[in-house]
Amino acid sequence: MEADKVWMLILAAGLSRRMGRPKQLLPLAGESMIRHVAGRAVRASAGPVAVVCAKTQTEVHDQLSDLPVARIENPNPEAGLSSSLRAGVQFVMERQGEAAVILLGDQPGIRPDVIRRVIETHRNGRCSIVQARYMDRPGHPVLFGRRLFPDLVRLEGDVGAKEVLARHRSDINWVDVPETMPPDIDTPEEYEQAVKSFTDPKN
Repeated sequence: MEADKVWMLILAAGLSRRMGRPKQLLPLAGESMIRHVAGRAVRASAGPVAVVCAKTQTEVHDQLSDLPVARIENPNPEAGLSSSLRAGVQFVMERQGEAAVILLGDQPGIRPDVIRRVIETHRNGRCSIVQARYMDRPGHPVLFGRRLFPDLVRLEGDVGAKEVLARHRSDINWVDVPETMPPDIDTPEEYEQAVKSFTDPKN
């Protein structure tokens, strides 16, 4: 089935050092942050969804128990964001996936329609990279095709895929989004702002 070839990967194994408590579990509009992100990925209805968590994050696993998402264990979250990317991409490679869409577990404002557009752009053109470009800057979701999986699994340290994007900038296909990028929530101050302003459109 075509949809099964493109996986949505939510990176949620972070240790929340700046927040001081597990930010994946913080409530927003009646649901935890990780449920918002996972729910929006599921509502995109564009392929299977998997969440990368640390083995010890049992409460995060519990938050997802009734959602149709696969759970991937990151055995070494202390190694930084690259370890979650590696665990997720290796999971997709083992399942012969053709592309992986990277989403962040601390970005609950991500929109299902933007996720869909990114995946549809890939399917229509077999693009190696598709990235959302907001009014203020490029951001997530970012889709990587299979030929770039080796580059992703070689990343090390607390870095995302910016290095891979920079090296293959000419291959990026943009999906323009006429709004500012939904914020990552990393600090108590950012969380308090999100509590005041967060809305959850079921689109």
